[in-house]
Amino acid sequence: MTFLLRIDNILGVDDVRIELAEGAVTEVVGPNAAGKTSVAVAAQALTTQNPNPVNLSGASIRTAYIHEGSDPDTAMAALDHNDHEWVWRPKPQTVTGPTQLDPLATHQAAGLIDFCSQRPARQRAEDLQASLLPDPEAVIDELVDALQGHLLPDDIDGAVEYVRNDGWRPAEKVFRDRAKNAKTQWEQTTGRRYGPKLAADWLPDNWHADWDRLTVAEAEERLVEARDLLDGLHSVKAITQVQADRAEAAKLLLPQLKSDYQQIEDAIAAARSERDALGLDRLRAAVRDAEGVRNNVKRMRDNIAAELSDAALCPHCEKPLLIDAGRVVAFDLDRRTEMITEREAALEQAQSAVEAAKTTFEDTTKRAGPLRSEIERLGNQAGVIFGQIQAAQTDITAYGGDVTGDDHAAQVRHAEGELDDAKQVRACVTQRHTASRLHETVVRYTMVADALGPAGVRAKMLADGLHRCNEGLAILADTADWPAMTIDETGSVTVGGRPAQLASESERWRVQACLQLTLAALDGSKIVVLDRADILDDTNRAGLVPALDRVAAATGVAVLVCSAGTADESPAWSQVLIAEGRSAQPQ
Repeated sequence: MTFLLRIDNILGVDDVRIELAEGAVTEVVGPNAAGKTSVAVAAQALTTQNPNPVNLSGASIRTAYIHEGSDPDTAMAALDHNDHEWVWRPKPQTVTGPTQLDPLATHQAAGLIDFCSQRPARQRAEDLQASLLPDPEAVIDELVDALQGHLLPDDIDGAVEYVRNDGWRPAEKVFRDRAKNAKTQWEQTTGRRYGPKLAADWLPDNWHADWDRLTVAEAEERLVEARDLLDGLHSVKAITQVQADRAEAAKLLLPQLKSDYQQIEDAIAAARSERDALGLDRLRAAVRDAEGVRNNVKRMRDNIAAELSDAALCPHCEKPLLIDAGRVVAFDLDRRTEMITEREAALEQAQSAVEAAKTTFEDTTKRAGPLRSEIERLGNQAGVIFGQIQAAQTDITAYGGDVTGDDHAAQVRHAEGELDDAKQVRACVTQRHTASRLHETVVRYTMVADALGPAGVRAKMLADGLHRCNEGLAILADTADWPAMTIDETGSVTVGGRPAQLASESERWRVQACLQLTLAALDGSKIVVLDRADILDDTNRAGLVPALDRVAAATGVAVLVCSAGTADESPAWSQVLIAEGRSAQPQ
């Protein structure tokens, strides 16, 4: 695959056409001020597009070059997916076609920005992680696992959303700020400067050990009770000693009165039970039943006598006759006489039964008389005692809740002291619980921020990629016969055993070039741009040639090198000569 780069009238470069072959090295050669760096900037801006905030590899490369003099508002990048052609030229009034480029490279061009010294250590670490970490969602899954048990599911979802929408660093900042705010609130609550150990063990002044298990709600309840006690004392009036004695005597007498009253009630119940056992009600019912039988017999006798008086005599036999259903029937006088005789006998027996029942009832009533009198006497006595109970309760109600003048003042002073103590307890317990909650918030949010930071979950997943990166650096350094180079998880680089910041400018360029080539091989970048290769002396340039050839052949990456070399120094490379911002024919 061949990539075509055309630059028209931008950054001092006009009508430059460069073909970048996959798996080959292309060199832009020209004298100083020929426009080589402008070509590198254009190539880098067009090939490095990484809108994914999870990787955070410098975000948009154009933003990084604004301070270099490139204005994204006056330029346009367009991608022709069919011909793989990138064009960078003044932005037209109307943009047609796509303006968002597919990413062909992840990292900034060596020589444009010094990876080893100018870029902050944190940015170096995040760019390194962006290249060496696995798929961003796999990193997010690791983040979720790390946060389980420390945040609620909604909070975890919020942290992940921050990462997806804004990136790892802004997400970390959110939780750092939350932890900072919680620290500030802790300091305002305690009046002390926050420290993890101090915050974990902090107690308010005048703290008592018996408050350790007291909750804020319990302390508040104590305060309410103390306030109610004092309000109650303020609402009562002081009484005389005589009134207080009456109330006290009533309190002592009341239990005995209630006991006596209960004994009388029990005696009344026993007398009534004994009276009921005599069966007066049963005997009274027997009298009523006997009188009923007697009255019934008498009524039957009177009915028969009435029939006899109503009967007419037969004119023939002179016997009584009756009219039944409109017919005259003979009247059985003998039978009627016999029935009257029977009813008279029954009436006599019923009368005897009535007399006997009345006699029994009267005798029993006489026997129940003393019981009735006893019940009445006990009832009167119970009424007297009940009145005494009511009087005692009245005295207790009237004076039992009050105190004498001296006692009242003492009790008020004591209640005021109890209220002050309850207020102090409530204040201390609330202060401690608030400080403890804020400290837990600081710990929790700091843990989340640490997990989001460069040294968090991403660093834990970096080990394998970092090992492969250092292997690649070793291979390139050996191929180019340059000093050994290493990089750690923070992005700190050493060259020849020394920190890269202490190395020469040429050594730092070589470190950055090797890093860019190695990371491009690991992350699958299609193009690598190396500017200012003319910073190398002849010996180190001689080492660069086999190193670039090895990377291009092994990975298929297209390498663009800008230098002040000559056409005959590297005949295996495709060369483009420029001068004064335009393509030039070889000399």
